[in-house]
Amino acid sequence: MTRPGSDPDAPRVGAAARRPLYEIAADAIRSAIVSGLFAPGQRLYEPDLARELGLSRGPVREALRKLEQEGIVTSSPHLGAMVVRLDDREVRDALAIREFLETLGCARAAAVATDEELAELDRCVERIAAASAAGDVAELAEADLAFHSVLIAVGGSGLAQRVWRSLASLLRISLAVTNPIFVRQDGDIAENHRLVLTALRSRDALALEQSLRAHLGNVRPLLDDAPDAMPRQKVES
Repeated sequence: MTRPGSDPDAPRVGAAARRPLYEIAADAIRSAIVSGLFAPGQRLYEPDLARELGLSRGPVREALRKLEQEGIVTSSPHLGAMVVRLDDREVRDALAIREFLETLGCARAAAVATDEELAELDRCVERIAAASAAGDVAELAEADLAFHSVLIAVGGSGLAQRVWRSLASLLRISLAVTNPIFVRQDGDIAENHRLVLTALRSRDALALEQSLRAHLGNVRPLLDDAPDAMPRQKVES
């Protein structure tokens, strides 16, 4: 149906897609957790979150359920929702599995990476550089995770990608802890990722594996400083 006087051949403008409120709430809460606004183990009160986000409690409740499925939030009948506590051994295990998954697919990635995939990785590196320069911890963790997610998708099997996704939440939080420490120690996170991308562009599987191991090897020593660097807030009872 067209209005009188309108051009019947003019392109139609569809209704703007609207995201569910619980997804918007989940993004905001996730970002607050990753940036350290909420400390591990801190309780998350629905009324407080709803008021700060300008939403009713329904979408906030759904958001917390979503984040619990992602592994960022945990809940109990008596205490309600709270930020998951970091376990040093689990984080180190996750990093070891991550290194295995990423280096496992080096030969395939070097052989099959397309120009589009290389361009996507390049955009991730630019996001990492911008977030690092801005001191945006949450965005830095997301951009870092995005880079490695693309790399896994390029070189990994379906199984490798499923295992990677199961680790994503734990890795997201651990990156939020270790990346700022690396930056404070004058490390260049973006340059570390550029070296990996350069090796991939050269189609040199061995160089790609070596650059990945060197890059991921930088993370482990930072975990020793993580407990002191983790932002802490009083956990309300």
